[in-house]
Amino acid sequence: MRHLLWPLALLYSIVSRIRNFAYDKKLFKSDSIKTPILSVGNITAGGTGKTPIIAEIIEWCMKENIKVGVISRGYKGNYSGVVKVNGADLEKGPEFYGDEPYMLALRYPNVPIYLCPQRVRAAQALETHEQVDFIVADDAFQHRQLQRSYDLVVLDMMEPLENYLPLPVGRARESLSSLHRAQFVVLNKVNLGTAENLVSMVKLLNQSWSDRGNIPNPRIVESKYGLLRILKPDFPEVIWMKSSEPVMLLSGIGNPKSFEKMMQQEGISFSHHFILPDHAEYSLQTVKNILESQRSCGAKQILTTEKDFVKLRQYPDLASPLWVAKLGVQFSESAEGMYAILRRDLR
Repeated sequence: MRHLLWPLALLYSIVSRIRNFAYDKKLFKSDSIKTPILSVGNITAGGTGKTPIIAEIIEWCMKENIKVGVISRGYKGNYSGVVKVNGADLEKGPEFYGDEPYMLALRYPNVPIYLCPQRVRAAQALETHEQVDFIVADDAFQHRQLQRSYDLVVLDMMEPLENYLPLPVGRARESLSSLHRAQFVVLNKVNLGTAENLVSMVKLLNQSWSDRGNIPNPRIVESKYGLLRILKPDFPEVIWMKSSEPVMLLSGIGNPKSFEKMMQQEGISFSHHFILPDHAEYSLQTVKNILESQRSCGAKQILTTEKDFVKLRQYPDLASPLWVAKLGVQFSESAEGMYAILRRDLR
């Protein structure tokens, strides 16, 4: 069946290459602002763990006393125009702002976050209305209308290599050779993927960069993706106690298998994983189905992600069984080279 999709994949790849060629040769216009911008993106459709990477960069900026802002398209948000996500007043919820911007605003209420499908307008608004030293652009690697100082591309080491074939045969928006535009490539979830996959990916990257001449190769940074802590958001004093009784996992994320593997590595057994599509909406009927599944599998506790919790907090029936797994990344020592460049340029 896959071979029938190859004509579409070839067409998609040709169009993508022509578009990038036009931007490279300045045949298509791109706009810039004065504030340095770091784009955090990927080359595959679906979740690679960009949001935890962005959170880690925000944390680094805060430690370095660098005033940082974020721009995003706010995927699936029903806002219009240019919108600031107000961390002090989030009554409109994730259905308005989008899941990831809403979650980041809850975690970092003092970090200005601006939304617009046209990232140029979001960046211009943020620069005009806020005093920031640095802007992180979410999912902007393909959004070349906006010039940026740095591109960071996240590759998921749980992805099989065949997923890097072009859409719709694989999941690749662009080929690995497009990473020549990036300054930093993060190999994420190295603790969840196989060693063979990691070695093969590094080999492929080095092959794709072999003809760059005097142009430096992107810096490769490895990162582990794991559990930071488990909490009751409304009751921070309540401590999660690991039990021999299985829990039920609940997620609507890009890669639910990564959630399962993280919990297994933490020694948390689960009797069922209630999986919804990425960015799924949680209706009252969905919540009823979740509770019914909990009863059916005999789990006393439901463990979900922070991204899902921001949409579930409105349902009081889930307050008792629901716990939230706060997930994050841990960069390897190779990240210091990346941070040294940012530190030098942002001072």
